[in-house]
Amino acid sequence: MDEKSRSKGLRFRVILTVALFLCTGYFALCRANVGQEVFVQSPGGSHLVPETVTVEGKARVRQGENGPHARVRAVEDAQRNALIEAVRPLIHPVVLSREKETVLRILIPKKGSILTETEITGEQQPEPDLYTVFMKTKLARDRAEDILIRGLPLAKRVIIITSDRWDGKPSDSRTLDRHLASLAIKKGYGRVDPGALTDGHSGGVLPALHSGDAEAVDRFLVYFLVSAVVEGRVGAVFSEETRQIYSSRAEGTIRVYKARGGAGSFAVRDVLGFGSNEKKSGTDAIGKASAILASKTMKSLSGGQKKK
Repeated sequence: MDEKSRSKGLRFRVILTVALFLCTGYFALCRANVGQEVFVQSPGGSHLVPETVTVEGKARVRQGENGPHARVRAVEDAQRNALIEAVRPLIHPVVLSREKETVLRILIPKKGSILTETEITGEQQPEPDLYTVFMKTKLARDRAEDILIRGLPLAKRVIIITSDRWDGKPSDSRTLDRHLASLAIKKGYGRVDPGALTDGHSGGVLPALHSGDAEAVDRFLVYFLVSAVVEGRVGAVFSEETRQIYSSRAEGTIRVYKARGGAGSFAVRDVLGFGSNEKKSGTDAIGKASAILASKTMKSLSGGQKKK
């Protein structure tokens, strides 16, 4: 055999060896993936989540109840579990564990558009008083996120970020914060502190809100499951002394960020406060301005206050 023929034969053997190696690796990978979930990118782009899931539902057989009734409740339980899986990548894990019933209250009425291609893959009654079903379903996460955004007012939870200033300097009185928190509690709202839920997502809150990106605001509200973010400031400066009565003037602003790009701005200015010294008059002015701003904020959250 001449040199040219030997060279061709060598190249052919190398190509054949490489092809066999690639085929072997491909089939090994296929075998390894049998029975596993198919993963796709989530709407937020930061999580890899399963598109199709298998969930389990359980129901205790009540006294005098027959099997079919218990099965219905087990299927409902499986659907609830699937809905939670649909939104798990979208919500802070601690918030989701605490607010599971709130999430379900929002999602269950629209479960048919979130869970698709659903089928019961198995069922059993391992114990006389327990019925179990296994359900396979495809999750429409985009739709689940949209429903959550629209249903956020049902959560009745807010994030409050405020600052107080006296005579141009930062104050630690937190008067505006107290007024907002107190009125929010009276109106049935819970307060959420993103700083206490440290996981790398709670930083840069204000830049995300101020960016004007409606999608960023929506995702932030969904992540902490809040109806709105309230950002406000209030401050006062000394005005004058008349017959040993001191007066100060306060001003302040509030901005309320809600889902779907909804935002309302409120302002007060020239709110007079009085006291026996400069600081007391400033405290009085700040308190009055804070009460007005808190009232406007709560009306905004309930839909009774228009943007000004």
